Amino acid sequence: MTFANKRVFITGGSSGIGRAIACQLAREGAHVCVVARGQAAIDETVAQLESLAASPTQQLFGLSLDVGVPKDIAAVAKAATERLGGLDLLINNAGITHPASFMDTPDEVFDSIMRVNFFGTVHVTRALLPALIESRGQIGIVSSLAGVIGIYGYTAYGASKFALRGFAESLRHDLMQYGIDVTVAFPPDTDTPQLQQENRIKPAETHALAGKVKPLRAEFVASETLNGLRRRSVYVKPGFGTKLVMFLAQRFPGLSRWFLDADLRRFQRKQRAALAAGQANSEAKD
Repeated sequence: MTFANKRVFITGGSSGIGRAIACQLAREGAHVCVVARGQAAIDETVAQLESLAASPTQQLFGLSLDVGVPKDIAAVAKAATERLGGLDLLINNAGITHPASFMDTPDEVFDSIMRVNFFGTVHVTRALLPALIESRGQIGIVSSLAGVIGIYGYTAYGASKFALRGFAESLRHDLMQYGIDVTVAFPPDTDTPQLQQENRIKPAETHALAGKVKPLRAEFVASETLNGLRRRSVYVKPGFGTKLVMFLAQRFPGLSRWFLDADLRRFQRKQRAALAAGQANSEAKD
């Protein structure tokens, strides 16, 4: 399956995985609309897409949209489908995160993460569904490995990504009658601007649990996601590590939880020991 001449709408398309997907689609000859919040990043992305285009006749453009603001979605969806002449593929990629312990995560952070990651996907899908039904198109949803197994620091982010998995699986059944396939991807840590920003505020426990593996390249995750869409797969599991974690989580949930719990306890013991040693040194100096 090729994406040449397919009409595609990508949320969160101006950076990271979304931008990498858009670039690969442009190379294949697809017509692509990327949406994101920042106009400068959109303009930069569109310029890159134009430089990669397989044909001068491709429609490659961007529109400003915060998927967390439902009242703006319908107008942007209408403008995009009119310019594209319909829609064959929707990729819901927009997402935000704010790693912190539950007690350090205020209500407004939970609200904003669910509003963008989950409800943004719901509202964009609803707005573009008529065009997808008309073309018997496809829907791709980018969840996360944090939507498969929860770890310290991701009570808000993990909840939104687990919700996306449930939404995607149920939506797939809803839309079978229209011939629309739904694919959900579970990327692990991926080298993107969001990960770099996230790493600056991650709790030490989250770093200890999630920071042992080298992040995947956005281009690799994009390629794996598009290949999953070509095969009309239900799940996309980029990289061997992701496949292993999902296998263990699904087949041996107790074992995978035991390993994570053991790692967390080991780290917390080291933290307590270091704190006690620091206090002892301070008292000795006094």
